[in-house]
Amino acid sequence: MLITERDLKLVRHFEEYKFATINQIEKMFFRNQTYSYNIARRRLLELKKFGYIKVSRDSLTNKNIYLYNDKGIKMPSLHRILILEVLAEIKFNGFNVEVFEVEKHWGNGKYVSDGFTIFTVNNRRYHFFIEVQLSNSYHNLEKYDKLYETGEVQKYLNKNFFPRVLLISDREYPNINLQHTNVIQLNTKLDSFATILI
Repeated sequence: MLITERDLKLVRHFEEYKFATINQIEKMFFRNQTYSYNIARRRLLELKKFGYIKVSRDSLTNKNIYLYNDKGIKMPSLHRILILEVLAEIKFNGFNVEVFEVEKHWGNGKYVSDGFTIFTVNNRRYHFFIEVQLSNSYHNLEKYDKLYETGEVQKYLNKNFFPRVLLISDREYPNINLQHTNVIQLNTKLDSFATILI
């Protein structure tokens, strides 16, 4: 088999984000095809054969993780996998991704978002900070009120606007009170993902 133009898009995804699961690749690149999972699996195996990617088994999920074939790339944590699951859901829903950054640093690294995204739906733009909370510890979302006060995000966006926070956790946090933004919480399966648009 030959490497196709779509395969090269897959390679560019791995170059930028370093890893993916079959399900993520299926959602992002093959969502409209019959037997999409099988096609995604075959194309990933083809990229592996050509040396673009390698595969490792995640001991926690017992699933294959496909990694960009570079010596410096290590097996991602579940935390990082979930951040890219958000990207997969955005693309699966047909939204147009303008920005998707993992571990976005603000204030010279004083504040770090697990992820940051801007995407459009029917010419309407949505902005989200992404936070993944897997442990039972405190969420530390108050950093966003402090970040708001710096004005850095508003300057970055070139408008007097501050994004919402998408919190991904299986723990319920019923009393999150931020002064300058709202928090939308989804479980780690990202059930009801499209409700973030409301």
